[in-house]
Amino acid sequence: MIASGMASMKLDVEKFSGKNDFGLWKVKMKALLVYHGLTSALKPDDDEESSISREMKVEIMEKAHSAIILCLGDKPLREVSKEKIVIDVWKKLESLYQTKSVSNKLYVDDLEDLDVKLEDDDKALMLLNALPRSLKISRMLCCLVGKIKSAMMGC
Repeated sequence: MIASGMASMKLDVEKFSGKNDFGLWKVKMKALLVYHGLTSALKPDDDEESSISREMKVEIMEKAHSAIILCLGDKPLREVSKEKIVIDVWKKLESLYQTKSVSNKLYVDDLEDLDVKLEDDDKALMLLNALPRSLKISRMLCCLVGKIKSAMMGC
């Protein structure tokens, strides 16, 4: 009974457009890959694993690559279209869309849930602060925007 219900279950993952939540899309995409038995494609290549033939591993990787590509909107697809290996597609998507600072996103969401209106410049400062420290220009911009905001408030 359960097996027949599972066999007829329709699995549908909304395409990732670059505007929807990447974290949730990633969870759904992993679940889809698990369901289809393709999760080994996202693991580093392990030469010691002899239980899967080379041909089977290639087939799994091609199916996983296709599944991910089919679940991408045009913009993200253009950004990863040159990646031929599934793990490279996955890593590129993570580098482009994975939130660097989940706490900032949660903080903004919490404030908006409390009907606290954030000005665009406040959101911009939070975004700039979430950037990696290696981006020195972000710190300069933060200082500049902060000074401008302070000057405007003094008027």
